[in-house]
Amino acid sequence: MTSQKDPKIDRPTEDDLYAVGTVGKVVQLLKLPDGTVKVLVEGIRRGRMISFIESDDLLEAEITPFEDALADSSEVEAVMRAVNTTFESYIGLSKKVPVEVGSTITGIDDPDRLADTVAGHMQIPIADKQEILEIVDPAQRLEHLLVLLEQEIEILQVESRIRSRVKSQMERSQKEYYLNEQMRAIQKELGEQDEFKQEILEFEEQIKKKRMSKEATEKTRAELRKLKMMSRCRQKRRLCVITSNGCCLSPGTRVPRIVMTWPRRRKYLKPIIMA
Repeated sequence: MTSQKDPKIDRPTEDDLYAVGTVGKVVQLLKLPDGTVKVLVEGIRRGRMISFIESDDLLEAEITPFEDALADSSEVEAVMRAVNTTFESYIGLSKKVPVEVGSTITGIDDPDRLADTVAGHMQIPIADKQEILEIVDPAQRLEHLLVLLEQEIEILQVESRIRSRVKSQMERSQKEYYLNEQMRAIQKELGEQDEFKQEILEFEEQIKKKRMSKEATEKTRAELRKLKMMSRCRQKRRLCVITSNGCCLSPGTRVPRIVMTWPRRRKYLKPIIMA
């Protein structure tokens, strides 16, 4: 098994394929109802193509297996520990690698298998994975893998800072919008209250200016006190205050003085009250 250099090519040739790949065996073959075939292959070892045979139906190649290279055990052990530790940090930042993979990686004692497993779970280009696959020396493979891990961690940290900054800006914008809406509502409420206070003052000023009887003045002031204690919606419905003494108060209007007896007042006020 080997990778294409350009996956968009439907019929690859020898030049479109990497020379180094993986020797494996088919473990499971599953045919789906839509005609798709899923194949589960277990990798055994690395191999290199030494000759290529192209036919109409399939591609064939003669391969030679990679010979395992020997390396200083202490150096390999040190690099393996560094890779394990760094990969754990990568898992914490990536969020795309299951946490269970970390436990699996820790139990691997073969340097080549460790390099292959870690590289397989990294979100890096195929070309970078291919480069790791082609390195023969185990220590060099792990060192190159460690460099790629450090680079990916740095990128993930930058992405995390950017996401945090964007999230903070969004939260600040939402908070500012919410506070601005509250301020508008408060300002509107204060403006309505100030407007109503001004109306009350105009009513009181009109009462002082008009020469009404004591009974009419008391009735008018009683109605004004009721108006002060009403809710805003009831205040709007009662913008015009009609009292039993024949006095109709409205801000900015002149209140005529009506002098007549009580029976005639009732007759005069009845159509106004009904209206």
